[in-house]
Amino acid sequence: MNEAQVWAIIGVMAAGLGVIITLTLTTVRALVGRLEERIDARFATIDARFGAIDARFEAIDARFAMIDSRFAGIEARLDHLDRDVSALMRHTFGMDRGIDRE
Repeated sequence: MNEAQVWAIIGVMAAGLGVIITLTLTTVRALVGRLEERIDARFATIDARFGAIDARFEAIDARFAMIDSRFAGIEARLDHLDRDVSALMRHTFGMDRGIDRE
């Protein structure tokens, strides 16, 4: 082989190596793109599930708010009942008139 043939073989090998690298990179990019789409789809599904869970928690929060308001009403009623019972006790035992029944 003469020098020109060696350089021709080197050129063909370099061109072949360039083609192989290009095909490999193109394939890897395509695979990464498809993988990225699948991951994005999975994240969208997970986001939708979290949205549904958030809606459930909001419904539970609304129920707790309703229960809290009911307890506040009961607490107010008990406060009024305590006040009324104390007034009745003071009246019955004459504490409001300064009478001592001992």
